[in-house]
Amino acid sequence: SCEAQLHDLSKEVSRRLHARSEEWEFLETRCLEADSAANKARSVSQELASEHARLAQALASAEAHLMSTTADARALTQEKAGAQAEIARLQKEVARLKKRLADLERANANASRAPPLIKSGVGMMLTDARPHPVASLVLGAPADVSGLIEVGDVLWEIDGVPVDKEPLPAIRKMLLGESNTHVCLLMQKRGDATGHRAPATGPRYTVTLTRTPPP
Repeated sequence: SCEAQLHDLSKEVSRRLHARSEEWEFLETRCLEADSAANKARSVSQELASEHARLAQALASAEAHLMSTTADARALTQEKAGAQAEIARLQKEVARLKKRLADLERANANASRAPPLIKSGVGMMLTDARPHPVASLVLGAPADVSGLIEVGDVLWEIDGVPVDKEPLPAIRKMLLGESNTHVCLLMQKRGDATGHRAPATGPRYTVTLTRTPPP
């Protein structure tokens, strides 16, 4: 009958509406879950981005530290090379000084064994007056044997060095030397001058003498 059909149709519609309502609830639940998952994904993404930024900063800091450490290591290597070069130079200098010391010790030992060196002269005594005139001559000495130098002659130069203002010890040191060596003297005759302190007026002359040991 029509009522029965309507009743059945009403039941079918109610069933379908109920089923559709359940589907909507299911879909709504899934949407809520999807929104929650999306929120979680965004939160994780933000955390990952923050962690990425932190790691990037740490990596940049590590690279800067590595560059600084590399530069320090390079500088230390250069300083080490410089120090090694300086050590090598000092070692060479020490070796040179040791060799020099050994040479000096040998020379000193040889000198201590050698006979004493006797200085030779020309046998000419001078006065303290300046310029220095000859006070006396040693008989048979080079100055006397030359036949040119006389008592009263004035000494002006020794081997080209002026000595008219030098003290007697300095002149004596210049006149003395090894045997058989030569010394050149610039002398001047006294001429008409009288007294040791009167200036010489005679001609100047040069005489070369050979040093001989004292008798």
